[in-house]
Amino acid sequence: MTTFVDYICLAGTLSGVLGVICAIVTRTTTHRVFAITSFVVSLVTVGYHVVLID
Repeated sequence: MTTFVDYICLAGTLSGVLGVICAIVTRTTTHRVFAITSFVVSLVTVGYHVVLID
């Protein structure tokens, strides 16, 4: 179970980092909205798994 939680946290962290990079690099507003949404969802995912499962 710990390995699965670590995998989810890793995936959420990578998604968050990529979301921030995409929000900075992209030029269109639509892509920035998707990038910020991805970042927020990854924060919720990592927070859920760290607080409630660990």
